[in-house]
Amino acid sequence: MEKLDLKKKWKHLYQPPATAITAVDVPPLTYLMVDGEGDPNTSKAFEQAIEALYSLSYTPKFSLKKSLQPMK
Repeated sequence: MEKLDLKKKWKHLYQPPATAITAVDVPPLTYLMVDGEGDPNTSKAFEQAIEALYSLSYTPKFSLKKSLQPMK
């Protein structure tokens, strides 16, 4: 399976020019996120949210990765 490198594919999003202000069009993406406020270093809610994100994303990511590997 070919590895998808989004930093290469969308270089203009990940490495915009440092010499000028640039407007970019970001394509629609699917992602998980948490929304909140406060200091992430001391917030119990932030810690719990990150744990939940990890739990939600870990299993599907590696299940998909395993299913896309060629059979030996």
